[in-house]
Amino acid sequence: MSKPEKYMTDNCGDSIPVRIISKYDLLRDRLVKRIAKRYRDAEAVLEAVKVATIKDLETLEQAALAEAGIKDFKAKGGNATVYSYDGLTSVQCKNRKFSAMDERAKIAKQLLDQFVTELTEGQEKEDIVKVVNSLLDTRSGEINRTAALRIIRLDLKSEKFRQAKDLLQKSMFAAMSKTYIYVEQRESLEADPVQILLDIAKLMPRKEIKSAGPADAQAAQ
Repeated sequence: MSKPEKYMTDNCGDSIPVRIISKYDLLRDRLVKRIAKRYRDAEAVLEAVKVATIKDLETLEQAALAEAGIKDFKAKGGNATVYSYDGLTSVQCKNRKFSAMDERAKIAKQLLDQFVTELTEGQEKEDIVKVVNSLLDTRSGEINRTAALRIIRLDLKSEKFRQAKDLLQKSMFAAMSKTYIYVEQRESLEADPVQILLDIAKLMPRKEIKSAGPADAQAAQ
């Protein structure tokens, strides 16, 4: 009884019999997938490292509150830097929130356009027009949040402008937040701290690690 034919899907979505695929393509497929798995495994390790680090920092915060006799402290999630006893190792935690804007921002833009058309000619109109026009990002067609904040800080005596400001403020919401952790160490108190980098692009392989040659590629088959 013959074995069932094996197939692989190519980059066009077609099923190709394995027996007619070149040895190089088989090797390339195997090695690329092996590299991807290696990165997925490393990603899982880094996620576990980050979770464990945040838990350690929370444990330290609770210990500090207990020592100070403070209960029901709710101001969590702030930025903090903690040091080892010898002062040679530091862990810095920074929380950053990213905001976005909903559809009310576009309504505010329409109100601002109407406000601009109603202005009388002069230097003041030219200055205001520049700021208002900067609201619209011409590359993406989206509302520019930085310019929206500039608008909110302006104080102009106009009911239409005030309505636009209110809409801009109400349209902003926290889209997501990220926690950044930086770990630094130094040889002595006089030395500069060196950050422990987990950015694979900045890692420098040791000299004894050589590039894979033909023999290595053949061994991988």
